[in-house]
Amino acid sequence: MGTLRKKILIAIAIFFAILACLYGAIYFLCSKYLTKAEIQRIITERSDTVLKRRVTIGDDVHFHIDWNLMPMVYISNVTLANLNESPNPHMLAVESIELEVDLLSLLQKNIIITGLTLNKPDIKLETIKGVDNWDLNVTKGKDGKTVTINEVIIKDGKLTYSKDQQLQQSLTINNILIKSKHKDTYFFALLDAIHDNVPLFAKIGITLEEDEVKLEVYKLKYGDSDLEGDLKIKKDSKKVSGDFESNYLNLETIIGKPNPSSDGEYSVPDTAIPVEFLRNSKVDVSYKIDKFKYHNLALQNFSFNIKSKDQVINIAFDPALKLGGGKLDLTATYDPMPASPIFTLQAKSQNIQFEKLFMEIVGKTPLSGSTIDINANLQGTGTTFAALVNSLYGKILITIGSGQYLNGSQSVPGLFANVLSGVITFKKSESSTAFNCGVMNFKVNNGIATANRGIAIEASSVNVLGNGKVDLRNGRIAFSIIPKNTTSLDALDVTQFSLAQAVTVSGTITKPEVQYNPLNLLNTGNIIGAGVAAGLGWQLGIASVAKDMLVPDQNNTIAACKTALAQ
Repeated sequence: MGTLRKKILIAIAIFFAILACLYGAIYFLCSKYLTKAEIQRIITERSDTVLKRRVTIGDDVHFHIDWNLMPMVYISNVTLANLNESPNPHMLAVESIELEVDLLSLLQKNIIITGLTLNKPDIKLETIKGVDNWDLNVTKGKDGKTVTINEVIIKDGKLTYSKDQQLQQSLTINNILIKSKHKDTYFFALLDAIHDNVPLFAKIGITLEEDEVKLEVYKLKYGDSDLEGDLKIKKDSKKVSGDFESNYLNLETIIGKPNPSSDGEYSVPDTAIPVEFLRNSKVDVSYKIDKFKYHNLALQNFSFNIKSKDQVINIAFDPALKLGGGKLDLTATYDPMPASPIFTLQAKSQNIQFEKLFMEIVGKTPLSGSTIDINANLQGTGTTFAALVNSLYGKILITIGSGQYLNGSQSVPGLFANVLSGVITFKKSESSTAFNCGVMNFKVNNGIATANRGIAIEASSVNVLGNGKVDLRNGRIAFSIIPKNTTSLDALDVTQFSLAQAVTVSGTITKPEVQYNPLNLLNTGNIIGAGVAAGLGWQLGIASVAKDMLVPDQNNTIAACKTALAQ
């Protein structure tokens, strides 16, 4: 036993002696090649020649040997200069950087950094007059050396993006991990951050093979929304296939709430569509959503597919979207083959009940017992999203079947309900007013939807005709709607009736401005009784209103819906 113990002790001593020699040799090499002056020289020279930007480092530069015998370099207060046009002097400012370096690679052409940790970085991405500050125009150094980084960790950082000095996006970083494995054939990324005050967590893997690139979304969670799935791209055939699924998708969280100070006007991004890729690829991607929410609209269990057939991209709900107790078929195509690619959008509804639809969207309804039919056929051309919208032409037709207007629906939110509450005359003591039909008939040209006498309502008390314009390019709207009473207003008392008024709408789709003008009724052929005038406090400058003025103008009994449909 004594001899065995002695051998074990000798072996341990030899092991530690070798370890000490290795440590000493590594420390000697580090002392020779990783001195403070040498590190500063390498960083300064390579930043000037490779990045074409000035890099500065603090006075605290040192190294130590880690447990795996890899030298760990510590550098404090690192900054990367910004564009000259930026008011921010630094594009990047880091409290400290830790680098784990493969020492032998310093003697070779490929410097290997096995680990890079950025502590408390402040990253400012900017676009100034169309120039991106992150476009560093990286080139190889004069010595021809390249740098390979196997792992990047970012802790407690902040990233912002500004365009022409206006803040667009912000990201508070708790932790980011990016790793490469298997000779750079597999990359893994983990992100734990807060984006514009919304928690963001992601685990993503990318596999690079000879004939295929594969993206795997293990977990993506943004606020209360989530996503999982994978995407494959075949290099030779350029076939793109994928399957994604969300248990819950809250669109309001993703696109953000409207800015309270904004008037609601938007601009369609001039983002290029990858036309050449689509011309030479095959696409088959599906996305299944278990629960969907946008404001008050809640949908369940639907999916849509993006699939190419004869090089034409088809996007469609499959099966049709369940909405308001009925269905909505919505399909879009994009043909990239012509010199000016063609986009089409078609929508057609089946048996949608207006009451259920409004209850799904806003939680209340101004109508009951009515159906709504939606038919749209649009087409545009272009290679950017802005070009497609700017060139849109076609038709949008929405018809509403007979039903009851629920008197006193002024409290129902939304533009449609607000307009209805102004253009229908009803008796306050009655719960509802019958109507026969409603029409919104828009012709679309160059991205602007126009209804010239294409808006109509036929109710038991009024006929309504109106004009409207919706600019799909920016969300601006303008409507002028004139109601005409169809029944005698003799002895009408405003304490018992709510009178129809002329309505004008301006502003934007998300922030409309509705104005009611009862005085306009004097100029629209409506017959106003003396009691009505007195009740409204109008100063008509006449002692009385003739009895025959209480009889409605025969021209008011127009077939409003038929007129609107004929436009």
